[in-house]
Parts: sequence; structure tokens; C-alpha cells
Amino acid sequence: MKRLTSSFLVFIFLLSAVPAVLAEEKEGFKVTFVADGHAIVDVYDTQDYTAPSGENVAFAYARDSESGQIDISGDGQVNFKVKAEEGYEIASYYVDEMKFDHYPHLDNSVRKRRMNIALVCDILNWGYKNSGLLDKDGFNVPLKLDEDLMGEAFSISDSYLEALDKE
Repeated sequence: MKRLTSSFLVFIFLLSAVPAVLAEEKEGFKVTFVADGHAIVDVYDTQDYTAPSGENVAFAYARDSESGQIDISGDGQVNFKVKAEEGYEIASYYVDEMKFDHYPHLDNSVRKRRMNIALVCDILNWGYKNSGLLDKDGFNVPLKLDEDLMGEAFSISDSYLEALDKE
């Protein structure tokens, strides 16, 4: 189990890593991944995603999908997975799906979304610490997110509730 420090819950900047640079080198085509400390990239030599050939990497070379050899023909591919840290998914879901907005006076932007996610992470961090799930070394138990339930939450507005009261 990967231990997460509580500071990760406060300073959130990216949800995922993205391939940023594609450059041809004599070794093959190189892809560079740009990520902050809240997402990591694992690469795979082939389309078999059972065991990564590199974990938490910054770059990878295009490879033949069957043999896994570096491809210099231009027909290769980069097989990778992006993994977000535990806790970040919960906060980003709350901000994105539940429309949490602590800064309604600011224009919608990536920065505003990051600020809202950081605030929700701070609130969750407080709850995790006070319930004994999180200490200075990270989470004491693995988080098990039910992906099916992540899309099932909904919010009810005050006006809808008031309309129900009148009925």
C-alpha cells in the first residue's frame, strides 16, 4: 500500500499526466510526460498491461506493440497508464459532479477548479485525521473507491426542497 502524506491533500495541481513532447531521436520516438506529484505514469513495452516495464516515469519510447522493441520506423506506440493518488479522485468528483464552488465570485478556470479541489482535499484531510484514518505517515488503511457509486450522487437545490414542502 502506498503511504500518502497529508500535505498531498492540500496542494493539488493536476488530475493527470499528459504526453507533452514527441521528439524523434536516434533511439526512436520519445514521449515526455509532464505531471505534478499527484499523478504518476507507468509504461508498458507491449499492449500487455499486467506488469509495467517502468513505474513513475518521465519519458518513454515508442515500441513495437508485439515485440516491445523500440520502434524507429514511426509505426510504434507508447503504452502507458496514468494513476492519480488516492483521495484526489474523491475531491475532484465532489467539485466536478456536485458542483462545489467556494469561489463563485471568480471566473471559471483551471486555477479556480484547482483551488476548489485543494479546499475539498483540506476538508477531507481534516476528517481523515480526526477519524484516525490518516496520520503523519499517510493513510492507515487502503481506500476502496466504488467506481459504480462515484457517478450516482446527485444534489437537490433548496428551491426544489421548498417546492416539495409546499405540496
